[in-house]
Amino acid sequence: MDDYEDLPSYVPAGLPRTMLSPFLLKLINEKPSRGCDLLVRLFESGYPSGELGAVYRLLRVLEQERLIESEWRVDQSGASRRTYWLSPEGSDWLLVWEGSIRDTGRLIERFLHRCAIVHDRGDPETE
Repeated sequence: MDDYEDLPSYVPAGLPRTMLSPFLLKLINEKPSRGCDLLVRLFESGYPSGELGAVYRLLRVLEQERLIESEWRVDQSGASRRTYWLSPEGSDWLLVWEGSIRDTGRLIERFLHRCAIVHDRGDPETE
C-alpha cells in the first residue's frame, strides 16, 4: 500500500492512538470471530482491560471504514451472533500498522537501552 490518501480518516499516520484497532484486526485476521470471543482473546493476550469496553463500538467503526466485514450466524445453541472477518482493505491496513508498530518497538528498545545505561553508568554518550 503506497498511497496513504486511501487509508481511513480516523487513523493518524504512524502509530495508532491506542493499540486496540490493530490488535483487533490481528486477532480477526488470525481467526474470524464473534465480539465476545474477541473480548476473551484480548484479555488472554494481556490487553489492558480498561479499553475492552470500547471493543463493540470500535468493531462498528472498523466495519464502517470497510476494514472488517460481518454477518449474523446461528451458533450451536441456536442464538444469532455477529461474526467478523478481515476485508482486503483491513489486510492492507494491518500490514501498515505492523510495520509502524515494529518500527516504534525498535525505537522504544533503543530508548530503554539508553535509560538502562544512564541508570547503570550515568552517561549514554559513552556507549
